[in-house]
Amino acid sequence: MHSFKNHNYVNDPRFKKRMDQSIKIDKSYDIPYVAGYSKNGKTIYIDRHLTTMDDDTDITPYLIIHEKTEKALIDIFGLTYQAAHHIAMQQEKEAVLKANINWNKYEEHYNKYIKGCAHEKLQRVPKDLDLTPYKDEHDFKLLKSLVSAEKSN
Repeated sequence: MHSFKNHNYVNDPRFKKRMDQSIKIDKSYDIPYVAGYSKNGKTIYIDRHLTTMDDDTDITPYLIIHEKTEKALIDIFGLTYQAAHHIAMQQEKEAVLKANINWNKYEEHYNKYIKGCAHEKLQRVPKDLDLTPYKDEHDFKLLKSLVSAEKSN
């Protein structure tokens, strides 16, 4: 594994190639942290309850950047979830700001759905959801709920 601080992952040709690959977007499931990815990285899941911001801005494209970045960094470079998440947040924030969206309003909107998902009973969870983020965050209660919901689908 490369040193986290001394490597420019997003300019690596392997990373760029992975980011250029097409993926499927699925908005039909309950995703506790609002967005996630399949184990093979070919599907990005967006929580089925997510709506547009008050000004009708769809945040899905920025969530996709985050999730694709995070999964690519974990798969290609073996980064931990936390390290990959940190880099993915930077990529997401840059894209949001470049689109002239207020970052604070974006985060405020996004955070409403994290809290909502955490308290809601998970009814529909994809069978191939990558559980790495939940394991790495030691969110064992949520992990148990996810596994239970996966089995019932």
